[in-house]
Amino acid sequence: MPRSLPVLLTFVLLGFGGCAVKEPLLSVTDDAKGCPLTVSQMETSITEAAREKGWSVKSVATGSLQARYKERFRMAKVAITHTADHYQIDYLDSFALWYDGSRIDRHYNRWVGDLHGAITRSLDTTCVDVQRRIEEALAARGEEVDLPVMEEAVPSELQIIR
Repeated sequence: MPRSLPVLLTFVLLGFGGCAVKEPLLSVTDDAKGCPLTVSQMETSITEAAREKGWSVKSVATGSLQARYKERFRMAKVAITHTADHYQIDYLDSFALWYDGSRIDRHYNRWVGDLHGAITRSLDTTCVDVQRRIEEALAARGEEVDLPVMEEAVPSELQIIR
């Protein structure tokens, strides 16, 4: 039995070291696909999407948010900078995700990818709403308007029916 102890310890140590499947760090840069948003509308869309996915969000400054996600014993913190037509998600900090300067545990990339998808959907919804309001305002003034709906950016269930 004593000979099996070193073998067992080797497998345990290799097992703990191999638990983290590392991938290149995901950084996201995207835009509002030409939608006429304000900085406030962009921030609201980002914040709502992040909270929907379980991220806690705080505003750091105009155009700058910090978001934190925790799952069991793992944690990730990102900076989300934005303007009226652009946003970017960058790594800030993490715990138990084994970031080494270029690679990180796959959980981080999944969380950030899910966050990006939620922000994209939220911006699409906001864009449709903004376009509808513009059309209604111009129609109320008696002006004919035909704003192009960005069909490639807006899910079919949200597209304005003309």
